Amino acid sequence: MLVEAAGASKKYGDTWALRRVSLSLDKGFHILAGPNGSGKTTLLKIFAGLMKPTEGKVSIDGGDPCRDPGLREKISYVPERLYLPPSLRVGDSIELWRRFPGWCDECFERLRSMLGLSFMDKRVGELSEGMRQKLSLALFLSRRPSVILADEPTVNLDPPSRFKIILELRRLAEKGASVIMATHSLYTAALAADTLIMLVDGRIRGSLSMGELRGSGSIKARLRARIPSPPKEPWLERLGGELFVVKASSIEEMLARLVELSSRGVIMAIDPILPGLEEAYEAGGEA
Repeated sequence: MLVEAAGASKKYGDTWALRRVSLSLDKGFHILAGPNGSGKTTLLKIFAGLMKPTEGKVSIDGGDPCRDPGLREKISYVPERLYLPPSLRVGDSIELWRRFPGWCDECFERLRSMLGLSFMDKRVGELSEGMRQKLSLALFLSRRPSVILADEPTVNLDPPSRFKIILELRRLAEKGASVIMATHSLYTAALAADTLIMLVDGRIRGSLSMGELRGSGSIKARLRARIPSPPKEPWLERLGGELFVVKASSIEEMLARLVELSSRGVIMAIDPILPGLEEAYEAGGEA
């Protein structure tokens, strides 16, 4: 579905959170990147129909998300933190979510297995912050909507789960969903996104096609990691000490390998090897 903004601005009191944002995004995995306070959450909430722009307009598939209840059923807004009553049992919360349009039992069971959710009899208030986040993501992503608006979905997750969620969002985009994920992590965009939109002080600084930068060759990333027993595979090269290079033939393969490595040790830093990324970003920022 086509997600569009035309001169969208939002003002809180005397402060502009967004200023004249215009963009058009079709199906694919798109990332809104920028520091805290750059307007990412505000823009996602406007797209979700949770608030109206002060100026300009947004549309989803040509409709107004604020005025079209039927359109909202096709949208899933994944907040950074989901609120569920602390006294509610996890199993009961799942039963409530099964009533939402588009719910997929098979999808939830797969996500529950993937994220290691095995605490159905516990109350929500007994879960750790990371486990509540995993539950939140499994619930939201099991609706299988046409548009997914995810606000920092990997916050509080352990590294293996972080890469699994990014891989899941990538898979949904490959199946035809329009996925827009807000993050302050540029490595996530460089590894997995089709498009990177950079927001700074409520304005679009630049937009890059990550697919064009990656090209059709292999994907590489440089890691700083502590891996006690690194696998002896041709796709992993140890440069010395804690430095490694990971190679893959696709985004999905790269993310799967990062899941494996992060389950064996600790990944402290990731630097995607994309010649021309910095130059292209600077050029996009000046446009």
